[in-house]
Amino acid sequence: MIQTMPTREEAIALVKGALKKQRQRHPGFKSKIHVYEPSVRSKDDWWYVGVYPSSELKTIYYYYDILAQAEEELQDKKNLKILLIPVRPQN
Repeated sequence: MIQTMPTREEAIALVKGALKKQRQRHPGFKSKIHVYEPSVRSKDDWWYVGVYPSSELKTIYYYYDILAQAEEELQDKKNLKILLIPVRPQN
């Protein structure tokens, strides 16, 4: 359990791990979910992390379910206040 606010790099690593774990629970979901690192911010005790899929999604149900489950896992198991925000990265 995290007792202090993690560094930006630690928060990104925790999010990536949680997303990977949750994605494996949906074998039909073929896209990877990436962290858009320029968007990662902390304010007060919260982390705001932009995420995006690796390809166009035919359905978005599983995408949002994976995001919600990853947020819940990080909040419950790591005591990390986090909001995963779908973004479209700037090219």
